[in-house]
Amino acid sequence: MIKPGSKIITIEETAELNLPLENWVSLIARQSYGLGGSGVGEVALFDLVKTSMRHRPDILVVGEIRGQEAYVLFQALATGHGGMCTMHAENLDSAVKRLTQKPMDISPAYIPLMNVVLSVQRVHLTKNNEKRAYRRVINVNEIADYEDYRVPFTWHPGRDEHDVDFNSSVLLSSIAVNLGIDKIALLQEINRRKDVLHWMRVRNIRSYKDVAAIIAEYYSKPKDIYEKILTGEELKVASSQET
Repeated sequence: MIKPGSKIITIEETAELNLPLENWVSLIARQSYGLGGSGVGEVALFDLVKTSMRHRPDILVVGEIRGQEAYVLFQALATGHGGMCTMHAENLDSAVKRLTQKPMDISPAYIPLMNVVLSVQRVHLTKNNEKRAYRRVINVNEIADYEDYRVPFTWHPGRDEHDVDFNSSVLLSSIAVNLGIDKIALLQEINRRKDVLHWMRVRNIRSYKDVAAIIAEYYSKPKDIYEKILTGEELKVASSQET
C-alpha cells in the first residue's frame, strides 16, 4: 500500500526486489575484486545506505541488516525518513538484543523508531488432506518503547487466520492525528483496504504488476475503486503475462 509517487530506494547484496514504481532506485552492493583482502572496488551495504541519504528518499529499504549499515538506517529513521529492512532472529526480543549489540550497536533509545515488527515463520499446515510448508506472519508487534511491545495482530494456527486487537495499538491514534482524522475514520479506511486485498485474493490477482496497478488506482480514485469492488464490477489491470 505504498503511495505510487513515493521515492523508494532499495539496497541489497543480491538483486531480488522488482518494484513496479516509477520513482524507484535500486542499489546493489559489490564485493571486492582485489587480491589478498585489499577491499579494492568493494561497495558495502554501509556505504550504500550512507550514499542513499543524499537522494532524500521517502522510504529506504535495506534487504537485510547485519552490521554497521543498521546504525546508519536508524539515523535515517531518526531524521524523519521512512525505512524497512529484514533481519534474522528467533523472536522480537532476540532481534532487539542483536540490534543493541555489536556490530549493529543501536542505542536502546532508537529502538522505538522501528514502530512495527513483523515476525515471519515457516509453518506446516494441512490443506485438502495435504501437509505442506507455508510462510505466515506469526504476529505484528508495535514498539511503544524500549521493551514495551504491543501485539495487535496474532496468527491463529488452527484457523489459519489472524486475531485482531486494535485496542492494544498505540500507533493508530498517532496515525489518525497525523492524518487529521479520528480513530473511527482510520479504522474504516483500514477495513476498506482490507476489502481491496480480499477482492484481489478471491480473484487470484497475484502478479505484482496487477497488484501495484490496483493499489495505484485506489490511491488515485479510492471511492470509485471501492464502489466498483462492492458492486462486483471488474477492474482493468495490466496483463499478468507482462514481464
